[in-house]
Amino acid sequence: MTLILFALQTGNVGMVALLSSTTPIMVLPLLWIYTKQRPNKYAWLGAVFAVIGTSILVS
Repeated sequence: MTLILFALQTGNVGMVALLSSTTPIMVLPLLWIYTKQRPNKYAWLGAVFAVIGTSILVS
């Protein structure tokens, strides 16, 4: 959260909001490593859709 606030102070608000919304996607592999349980297939599917949507908005 501190890094997001720092980015909001110095960066483009739209880009910061877009990239900070993808944080839960980056947590999926860490969750898998930490709990030793694979997240649900729908979580991965949602992550794929979120990455595709983010790439469409950024490009």
